[in-house]
Amino acid sequence: MPVRTIFPSIWARWLLTASTLILIGLAYWRLPAFQAAAHRVVAPLAMGDVRALKEFILSFGWWAPAASVFLMILQTLIAPLPAFVLAIANAMVFGLFWGCLLTCVSALAAALVAFYIARWLGRPLIVRWAGGWRLDALFERYGAWGILILRLFPVISFDFVSFAAGVTAIRAKHFALATFVGMVPAAVAYSLLGESIESANRWSLAGGAALLILLLAGTYLVRRSRAWQNFRPLLGAPANRAKQTVKI
Repeated sequence: MPVRTIFPSIWARWLLTASTLILIGLAYWRLPAFQAAAHRVVAPLAMGDVRALKEFILSFGWWAPAASVFLMILQTLIAPLPAFVLAIANAMVFGLFWGCLLTCVSALAAALVAFYIARWLGRPLIVRWAGGWRLDALFERYGAWGILILRLFPVISFDFVSFAAGVTAIRAKHFALATFVGMVPAAVAYSLLGESIESANRWSLAGGAALLILLLAGTYLVRRSRAWQNFRPLLGAPANRAKQTVKI
């Protein structure tokens, strides 16, 4: 049974979410073991220590892929932890191909978690958190292409896009497809860098660096393009736009 059917009232969903966050906060405050575990999980990501992150993932043995997926979801929920550090560590642990595939799958899972959390919490709370936007107009005009552009070129936070998309009319399957396709180039670049760190492969280093440079150059060109001048205003909105409702 869908959770929204069990808790049809948005107030009930907000109360449940707030209660969960309070319980986590109390556990962190009152339980030293929980606090130590939280630091052990978050610290390698926060410090960008790929080798410590690699050792942490490997410590789970057969459960290492699941640990990596959990970390990717966690970094989405506890922004601004960097996802690229995990992508590099995945390649160091699992190799270029499997590490890149795991990064893409786990990043997609994290994006969908954020997407559905936004739908769970409802539009009013997310709009207040984001400060108002015109992403409705963006998705109405460009659909999944808007998501693809925002994923492919890092002009705004990926996590913001995931949460914001959740309270618009875009379909989950279209969001998922555009997200996956858009994240592949960056995932490949960071995986190449991770593989080069692990194996000292200069070709992987050169390939990863070249791909990142191309993505950054593409981002610069997009920002300078005439099309972006029409696209950009849809990322910031007057307050009255944020009050409009969309059926989900």
